Amino acid sequence: MAIANITPRGIKKTLNDFSAEKAIGEYVSNGFDACASIIDIVINYSELEAVTEIIINDNGSGINHNFLATKFQPILESEKAYKRKEENIGLLGKDGYGRLTFFKFAQFAEWNTTYSHNGENYTYSIKINAETLNKYDPSQPIISNNTQLVGTTVTFKEVSNNISKPFIEKKLTEYLKSEFAWFLELHRSK
Repeated sequence: MAIANITPRGIKKTLNDFSAEKAIGEYVSNGFDACASIIDIVINYSELEAVTEIIINDNGSGINHNFLATKFQPILESEKAYKRKEENIGLLGKDGYGRLTFFKFAQFAEWNTTYSHNGENYTYSIKINAETLNKYDPSQPIISNNTQLVGTTVTFKEVSNNISKPFIEKKLTEYLKSEFAWFLELHRSK
């Protein structure tokens, strides 16, 4: 039996309506869905004020390497939607495409994640190139030196020239405020 698969071009076509600010918002949603109470967005600029990197840090539960196939292989589907539906819990990122939307604003994405399993913390990375969105490259998990912290940092590199300081200060900031103000009002511990 043959298995159908989706190409990077097909993924981009399917997600073409995403704006850069909505794509960045997907990563914030994923952090909150991982039970993060703190999400930081760091923007690095060149001397000429071009955006060189966008980094999103969260203190959520991390991405357990044992479940990586169910989190990164299905496209346009998320096990979070089924789990949250059964538990009747609110969910922000439930459609299974958030991790792929970075192509709207960057060439590369790298997740560095630490999770807890059987009393130990493990850390590893996952890399995706916008040209090969249907493939991801995870490293093997190793025991983390820091036994206290779990969470995920996603770093976006080779950021598009369309992502400028005015875009960050005006469009992105306003989008994030309008998208997450209600959520933060309902969850004041975040």
